[in-house]
Amino acid sequence: MSNRIYLSICVFLATLSQTLYAQQISQEQVFKAQKYSVFEYGYPLMIAPAGADDFLFIEYWPGEIAGRKEDNYYLQRYNIRDYGELWFKPLTYIGYDQMPEVVDLHKLDKKYVVIGHQYADAKKTKTVARFFDPDGKSLELDVTPISKYDKGAAAKEPNEKFYYSPNDKCFMWFAETGGKYYAAAWSTGAENVWNKTLEIPYGDKYKVIDAVIDDKANPTFLLKQAKPSYSKKDTAFPPIIMRMNAASGKFTAEKIDIDSLYMLHGNIKLINNEELVLAGVISNSDPKDKTKVGIPNGVKAGMQGQRWTNFYCSTYKFGGDSVKFVRDSISDIPDNWTDKYGTVGSNFVTSRLEIEQGTKSGVESTAVLIFEEVYNQDDKIFFSDIGTIGFRVGTCENAFASIIAKKQRDQGSGQYYSYTLGQTKAKCHFVYLSEAGASGKLLCQTLDLKTGKITEKVLAKNDQALYYFFPSRSRMVNANQMILVGTGNPSQNNYKLITVMFSN
Repeated sequence: MSNRIYLSICVFLATLSQTLYAQQISQEQVFKAQKYSVFEYGYPLMIAPAGADDFLFIEYWPGEIAGRKEDNYYLQRYNIRDYGELWFKPLTYIGYDQMPEVVDLHKLDKKYVVIGHQYADAKKTKTVARFFDPDGKSLELDVTPISKYDKGAAAKEPNEKFYYSPNDKCFMWFAETGGKYYAAAWSTGAENVWNKTLEIPYGDKYKVIDAVIDDKANPTFLLKQAKPSYSKKDTAFPPIIMRMNAASGKFTAEKIDIDSLYMLHGNIKLINNEELVLAGVISNSDPKDKTKVGIPNGVKAGMQGQRWTNFYCSTYKFGGDSVKFVRDSISDIPDNWTDKYGTVGSNFVTSRLEIEQGTKSGVESTAVLIFEEVYNQDDKIFFSDIGTIGFRVGTCENAFASIIAKKQRDQGSGQYYSYTLGQTKAKCHFVYLSEAGASGKLLCQTLDLKTGKITEKVLAKNDQALYYFFPSRSRMVNANQMILVGTGNPSQNNYKLITVMFSN
């Protein structure tokens, strides 16, 4: 066989392999819970990348088992290829208060951070963090308190969120309680960069609906009207971009001009540390308008519904204390959305904005706004369609509008439903379980960010109940691999890790 023919065959087989195995389960393993009830202490809490071919996850262990010295939750580093354990570390040292509730796990630029809650008493919660280096060492003897806010006797615990910078140089704790906003930024070196009680422009007429933070700990907030009437009156309160200079503490606010429309939903995302993308839903509908344009969102939950009439995208440049508008675009609700939801309505309640960055060869960046329908009817909870709207960042114009019909429903907590998102080059992968019955399947719906086309791949059949997994605990762990935290056999005291491989 000539070298040329041999080379051609190898190239063909490699291409065929990538085509056949664009999405596949490449590894799975069941782990027995060690001398504790997985139903009492819980399945592994969450997954995070650990660089190279490794990943992190948090699991409860009783003391005196496999080298563990005490009952505690442990951060563990495993190898992706064979699920081999590299090291384990308790979330708190012996003799110090434990972290009974973990809310996030993230790989920063130089460290891993575990964020959780400690309880001083039944009514008081403290948000804390523990920083670990790549070898699992944590120099601080105790956890680090990262929240700072005033709390009245009757005030509820804060509604908190965490935002990470584009290159994971820092993160921001952000919370609202008692009508006030609080935020704190922490560096990858576990240093507190700043603490703030945020003063929102125009008093209580606005609220923060999304935020980002850059690598230098400068935060930016998206504000919209706090108590809208969902009518033309709301155009008097346009959305606002508010940015803080971390070095000077100075705030800069810029009103967003969306003509004679008003914003219903919005998300922001940094492409880099100087360019911001905003995408959302706006409306020109008035209760007196009988034309019924757009789609009524919310009717499946028994509400009157907010009428979506347009999608919006805009970009901004930052420099010093300035926020500079670059361009925007307003697009009508696409035909495939109005065909499906124009009469019966929709119930999109969650949204997220993802960015596919362009390359130096001239490939344009794409922003994709992702919605999910979630609602209750009678005694059932539904996780229905995923709606995606793509925008070309260079022009802000609408590029595609695609719908994934999941049709999930449950009578319990819904913990096995929704989806886990994986992003690879020019693609978004939605991994989910179609249903709980014997005919359920573990599916991957892949959205092509260039064309908006969706392709479906069955990863596994769930007729033996071996592929239940928790979407909220599962994540991407590197550029092309996702790990799902599953239940193993739900009737037994074990759990399962499943690696899904993506290939472009």
